[in-house]
Amino acid sequence: GRLAVTRFDDFSIDIGAMLSKAAQRSINADEVPTLALLRASPDIQEHTRMSAAELQLEGHNRIAQPFLAAAAALAGFSCLLVGSFSRFGPWRQILGAILLGVVVQLVNTWSTGWAGEEAGRWPMAYAAPVLGMASSGLLIWWSQRPRRIPRGGAEPA
Repeated sequence: GRLAVTRFDDFSIDIGAMLSKAAQRSINADEVPTLALLRASPDIQEHTRMSAAELQLEGHNRIAQPFLAAAAALAGFSCLLVGSFSRFGPWRQILGAILLGVVVQLVNTWSTGWAGEEAGRWPMAYAAPVLGMASSGLLIWWSQRPRRIPRGGAEPA
């Protein structure tokens, strides 16, 4: 009829002694402020284990991506403005908007991949938003062109 008691102090192991002090945690580029990414100092390169080109591209992508979203919305809108009434619906304009979106995204993928190879190519991060905005502006300008009235149609008053 005896009771055995086990205390925690009897079985404690210091796990901290097993870990090396030299193993530093590398930080993710998402944790670094944008201005520090744009500067790409050697200290940041060491902590993130990324090259200067990759850090600068990440910083410029943070700035360019909101413009890419605006360009995509503007591209869809401008493609719808180009078409005229059709009893079959706006399927051609919708297809044009989808194709324009695919082309802009292809340019975005290619340009960011190419820009990440060298430090001086960071302006390519803005290629897709500029292409999207320029093509949308061109489509809006084109939608405002004077249209010919078909022969046999009523003349406008």
